[in-house]
Amino acid sequence: SGTIKIQNPNPLKIALADVNYLSDPADLESFKAAIRQVVLGLDDYFEAHEAPAGNHWSLLTPSREVIEDDEELTEFIKTAIEQAHHWSG
Repeated sequence: SGTIKIQNPNPLKIALADVNYLSDPADLESFKAAIRQVVLGLDDYFEAHEAPAGNHWSLLTPSREVIEDDEELTEFIKTAIEQAHHWSG
């Protein structure tokens, strides 16, 4: 589980949120499975379809080679993952 910490008594200041990504080994496996399914699926789709005139489809990052190598994909996820959340109230 993650944490949310109040860093200032001013309610208009943003709290510090740490969602604790990858704290459970299953988290990493879920990320890898999602990237493989979605990104490689899109790459396969674009490979099979011609881009509109004057355009070119290509996978930028992570590359297919990185996705297909378990250790490289793990390193990519650990260095590229960012926290994404929004406030509601």
